[in-house]
Amino acid sequence: MNMSDWGPWIEHDGRGRPVPPGTFVRAVSEDVRGVIKEEEGVAGDDPSGGSWNWENFGTFDNGGIINRIIRYRTRRYRAADDLIASIREVEPA
Repeated sequence: MNMSDWGPWIEHDGRGRPVPPGTFVRAVSEDVRGVIKEEEGVAGDDPSGGSWNWENFGTFDNGGIINRIIRYRTRRYRAADDLIASIREVEPA
């Protein structure tokens, strides 16, 4: 996947999940030891928000200890960008 396929980095403040479930994201997270890592995945439909909600930081879920997401970017789809560009080119009737 090309880096241009991603939107800009957005700093996350720990107030819930800012993207709808099913959104493909690249996220930077921090664990309880302060280790930073970057991962790609799909935002789930967990009502607690998991790593997005910093109140969960350091607690356990089925996958282990919950880290906190500190910044993220969403997947951009070139086909959608092309469609938007073509709509902008259409002159009003």
